[in-house]
Amino acid sequence: MYKKQGDYQTLDEYVRFKTGKSIPELDAYKAFYEIRRLEKAAEMIKRHIAAQLPIAVFTDYDVDGLGAALIMIQLLQALGAQYYVYAPRRSVDGYGITNNFVSKLSGYRGLLITVDNGIAAIEQVNRAKALGWEVLIMDHHHALENDGIPEIPRADLIIDPEVFGTGCDFTHYCGAGLAFKLAQFMLDDQYLIDKLNTFAAISTVADVVPLIEDNRQIVKRGLELMNRGVGTVGLQKLLEYLQIRGFATAKDLGFSIGPMMNAATRMEAMYEGWNGSDFVINALLCEDEMLASQYSMQLSEINKQRKEITAAALETVKCDILDSVNFIKVDAPAGLCGIIAPRVMEQNPKPTFVFMEENGVCTGSARSDDETQNNVKEMLETCRDLLIKYGGHPGAAGFSFKIENMDEIHKRLSEYPVVSNALKQVYDLELNKEDIVSTLCELDRIEPFGKGLEAPIFRVACRFNDRDQNGNITEYWHGMGKDGSHLRLDLTPQLKAVAFNMKPQFDEMGHPKQLYLIGRPGWNIYDGKRIAQFRCEAIEKMK
Repeated sequence: MYKKQGDYQTLDEYVRFKTGKSIPELDAYKAFYEIRRLEKAAEMIKRHIAAQLPIAVFTDYDVDGLGAALIMIQLLQALGAQYYVYAPRRSVDGYGITNNFVSKLSGYRGLLITVDNGIAAIEQVNRAKALGWEVLIMDHHHALENDGIPEIPRADLIIDPEVFGTGCDFTHYCGAGLAFKLAQFMLDDQYLIDKLNTFAAISTVADVVPLIEDNRQIVKRGLELMNRGVGTVGLQKLLEYLQIRGFATAKDLGFSIGPMMNAATRMEAMYEGWNGSDFVINALLCEDEMLASQYSMQLSEINKQRKEITAAALETVKCDILDSVNFIKVDAPAGLCGIIAPRVMEQNPKPTFVFMEENGVCTGSARSDDETQNNVKEMLETCRDLLIKYGGHPGAAGFSFKIENMDEIHKRLSEYPVVSNALKQVYDLELNKEDIVSTLCELDRIEPFGKGLEAPIFRVACRFNDRDQNGNITEYWHGMGKDGSHLRLDLTPQLKAVAFNMKPQFDEMGHPKQLYLIGRPGWNIYDGKRIAQFRCEAIEKMK
């Protein structure tokens, strides 16, 4: 049975509870959010351009790293730099700048920039410095620690507000957000800045950083711009293919565009010689309409295959309910472990570690059920001596280890003092069905929702009538989908509620006329038009 959470009764009270601000105060931004040493980074780049020295940039293969690459390419191009931007291959390079990449710098001198990685690259930074390169790190991850003491790379300049937050007006940027702030500082071309803002918005949502302060401004502005048609042809064609052009929301960035970008790198292992990072960069930088449409179709097909393989892998997963963690080996590409882990955790809420094995090496992803209580990065640090590589955040991390260490790693993770969290069945606010449309319009004004201000969950009390005004029998519910497993409920002649995969549950209930609908109002976009509806996450029979 779903229970009311929080001591708030209205939408404004909910927002104030979550953020400490009223709804109008959410968009009261500073004129410019200062980041310590950002001007020094700009000076380093300008100095190398003036000296005609090369600039090498190493990012990451996830949506944040790809967004950073897209921004850095256009920034350095606009500045007239000699540059090379490399977003690594997920299946070959793994996370973080590699010794192999650094070795290719031998014989040259210039500036090496890492974005969305680098704060843990002690060895690689030392090697680059020994080759005569200056090093600029732009990261948002936490540094590795040795006996509680942070280990900081010997780079010439580090911009990592999460580590060095003093002098920063805001500290919770993602990697692409930092790249965008650098571009915003260095460029005078407002149209180019706006184009870069669209990519920063996608990465900020997809990397699940708090959508407050400057991050909220980046995402809100980015959505406004892309919905006005600003951005590369590649991005606009992708929005068009997804049928959200002109109507994109933060949810679309996080659950439609982000997964399609990620799918290209997650599925690399399925295609010999495939470079998913390059494919995404080429697709989103494309300025040819026909080619951009082809890229969008290919991204969609890759994402479809990703979903099929993920579903097949999930069917084989078995969890030990007595274990304090989910520690699961799967038969799937390494890139899909980060998709499977949160799905497993949804049904078994505890720290989750999902990995695959190839040639004696296990590679995987970790997710926390509550990062404030169960920090998966700290949990992995208890196994530091047994891991080949690891890194990430309290809520999500990546790792690799030799298969012979699997049992000991499992033992240590299970012995960690995990805080148990039961599967939450809660809603935030009551909502009358007559107020669904007006509430949806108000939610539109509050957008973007995300970490720090999640979209509220509503409960709607519904009493249906199986006869019309003339006394004739009429159906208030309808089965949907090829197999009829989805449910549609007629709230009013114009307003529908949809409940995916809930028709069997509704049948078992005996088609009750009095129901609680738990979920969120949203827009169904069809043929360029928006139609309000209520999207159920659960249905309950009134007692």
